[in-house]
Amino acid sequence: MDYTNIIGQISNIDLNFANWLYALRDHLWVQVFLMVSMLGKWWVVAVIMLAVSAIFYFKDCKKYITPFFISVGGSFITGFLGKIIWQRPRPLAAVYIEHSWSFPSGHAILAMSLYGFLIYFFWKNSKKLQNKISVLFLGLLIIIAIGFSRLYLGVHYLSDVLAGYLAGVFWLWLSIAIVKNQKPKPVATAEVVVKEEVL
Repeated sequence: MDYTNIIGQISNIDLNFANWLYALRDHLWVQVFLMVSMLGKWWVVAVIMLAVSAIFYFKDCKKYITPFFISVGGSFITGFLGKIIWQRPRPLAAVYIEHSWSFPSGHAILAMSLYGFLIYFFWKNSKKLQNKISVLFLGLLIIIAIGFSRLYLGVHYLSDVLAGYLAGVFWLWLSIAIVKNQKPKPVATAEVVVKEEVL
C-alpha cells in the first residue's frame, strides 16, 4: 500500500476544505465559533469534570467517576502525545495563533470523550425517552459544533478533527465498557435484614 499517496490525498482534501471555509469566513460567525470553541478548552473541561464528579459523588453515582476520568484523561494524554509524535504545523489562515501542533485536535478528542460520556450517563439514567433523545441531540450538537469551530477558525485541518473524534470514541468506548463490567454492590439478603431488625 502506497502510504505516501494516501497522505498526499488526505492533505489535498484538508487544503481544499480549509480554503472553502476560508472563503466563507464571516466576522459574526467567527465570534460565535470562538465562544463555541471555549467548550473544548482544557481548563473549561477541567472545571466541568470537577463539577460532574462532585455530582456523581453526592448523587450516589460513584461508579461513574473513575471511568469518567479515564475517558477524559486518556483522551487528553492521547492528544498530547499525538501532537508530539506527528508535529504537524497549523493551517496558515488561522484566526488566531495556537502554539501547539495541529494533529490531532485536542478539542475534538476532549469533546467526544467528555460530552459523549455525559450523553451516555443521561441516556442510561433518564427514564423518559423524550429526555434521552433531547440529551442525545444536544450532546451531539455540542460535539459537532466544537469540532466544526476548530475548522471554521482555521486552527485545524479536517483530518485533525476527524482523528480527534476517532481517538475520543476509543476512550469513550473503553470507559463505558468499564462501567458495564463493574460488579454491583452486594445487597443484604432478607434473612440478614430481619436479624438486624430483631437485634
